Amino acid sequence: MNIFADIIFKSMRTEITITNANAVACCAFVVPLLLAVYALTAWLLGKVFKKAGVPAWKAWVPVYNEWKLLQIGGQQGWVVLLPFMICGLMAVAYGAAQLDTTYLLSVLAVTAILLLAVLYTVKYFLAVWNVNKKLNKRWYWLLLLFVNLGPSVWLWVNALDSSKWHEKYGAKSLAPEMKKKVSKKRKK
Repeated sequence: MNIFADIIFKSMRTEITITNANAVACCAFVVPLLLAVYALTAWLLGKVFKKAGVPAWKAWVPVYNEWKLLQIGGQQGWVVLLPFMICGLMAVAYGAAQLDTTYLLSVLAVTAILLLAVLYTVKYFLAVWNVNKKLNKRWYWLLLLFVNLGPSVWLWVNALDSSKWHEKYGAKSLAPEMKKKVSKKRKK
């Protein structure tokens, strides 16, 4: 195995022994906790969507809810697919390392993973930045993204406060629902 792949995937070779009792205990605790956090996040995101004029039910659909968040924040929704592409590239990089294929293939896969991760992070941050502006919040409110109590505190604040949606602030929303809302106002 080449040195690069050996460094990257060394932690993947660790053997872990899991008994049935441990697995059941873990699932009995972790699965309900994850479901509760997901439900809370979807509920809060639905409140933000409602302020933006997007139906709240869209917050309950996995992946699509993040697609809509990116769109109302002025970014292309397809960006939400980048983490799936990253997972595929990780499989390619791991496979290349296991097959002792060229060093170049491993380097290209890892480079692509890093570039896609940076692109996703930047696009997501820009979308949240624009949602923040549209809810008439200052830049420092974005620091709450990094404080997590289940969903981020930023989502708690924006969902539960009395702020109103201002389409004129931030980047233009790309959500089709928003375009309908704007065209209805123009007709009046």
